[in-house]
Amino acid sequence: MNRDLTRLTGLLPRPQDRGRIPDWNAAESTLQTSLPADYKELIEAYGGGGFIDGYLLFLEPACRNDVYDLLKITSEREEANASLWQFEDKPTELEAEAPA
Repeated sequence: MNRDLTRLTGLLPRPQDRGRIPDWNAAESTLQTSLPADYKELIEAYGGGGFIDGYLLFLEPACRNDVYDLLKITSEREEANASLWQFEDKPTELEAEAPA
């Protein structure tokens, strides 16, 4: 566990029912990107969902509460963003780079 997560768990105890560990390979395959190691540690320690009266929340791949499901939300955002460019010019900074 990294130093910052160790400090956090000292301040905010882990939930009793943490749930399951996400299938990181499947999540990264679905998202087509690698997820940071410290994010994975955070999710493995706390899981997805809202903490501290819903003030602090974590998105978790395939979270049992779909409101906090990283994969579902990412898919919805991609759809919303794709539809935006039907009405607006897509900034060149957001254009996908051509494969090498």
